[in-house]
Amino acid sequence: PIKREVGLVRITPRELGFANGAYRLDVYRRAFECGLEICLPEVGPQLRLQYSDQPPLESLQIGMEAHVDSLGHQSQFRVVHGGDGFVWLAGDHKHPDDFWEAGELFVFLKKL
Repeated sequence: PIKREVGLVRITPRELGFANGAYRLDVYRRAFECGLEICLPEVGPQLRLQYSDQPPLESLQIGMEAHVDSLGHQSQFRVVHGGDGFVWLAGDHKHPDDFWEAGELFVFLKKL
């Protein structure tokens, strides 16, 4: 295993110029235009382990390529604080064509 430090950017579709929300492909395209990159899958589990002071009710969608989970669904990681003291790493089953609200939080890599 190789340890690698990465810089992460937390950003919303609104901050990327989508005042009313956007589709994932549009969010990713705009993020790339802004110089951001998609995350490797291990960013989700590592962020969950290291983000011990995540604010209650915050949910971070990891900007990554979807993978197929054990049920055959396309899935991406989401780092969640449920507000009840519980934190978890979720598999988000949103389809690539699903719409994302303007305030949804995404995490992308910033180029170092």
